[in-house]
Amino acid sequence: MVGITRIQNSRGEVIGFVCKVSEFERFIMNGIHYLSRLWSWIRIKLLIVAMLITVLYCVRIWTRAEFHKGCLQESRTVSLPQRGLNAVVEEEWCGGGLAGGDIGTIKLREKAIWSKDTSIFVYSISNEGGRHEPIAAWLSENELEISIDRISSIITQRRKVHGIKITYKIGKVDYP
Repeated sequence: MVGITRIQNSRGEVIGFVCKVSEFERFIMNGIHYLSRLWSWIRIKLLIVAMLITVLYCVRIWTRAEFHKGCLQESRTVSLPQRGLNAVVEEEWCGGGLAGGDIGTIKLREKAIWSKDTSIFVYSISNEGGRHEPIAAWLSENELEISIDRISSIITQRRKVHGIKITYKIGKVDYP
């Protein structure tokens, strides 16, 4: 039961009030107060987590944007569902020259949200004798075969990544 008592000074002026409440009412009021503070704390933490997720997602998109503006690009994916992996074949044609050439890249990409690409084969595309399309094929869960009949030069060529053996069938290399 609530009881309100006025507090007066010696001249009879009201200087405050005292509210008397039962133990149960005090318990309820304290519970509401602490729940309110807890909800404020949780809201702030959720906002911080949402902001971090947004920043990380933007960074993820930005780091995957590897192609240059004004270049022609092509991308294909070969999946290996058992391991949650994709072999991603990307080619980019920028007109050659010293500043930038025509580059092909084959990467392993995990299907997880925050995965990182691992480049396994990077090469300069050969413009001699027509179009030479690379083929990535899973031979088994632990072996990927990359084949192409002609390239200009090899920039990166890895033989094993994440426990996966990588075999190559490369025809002519213009500048070994």
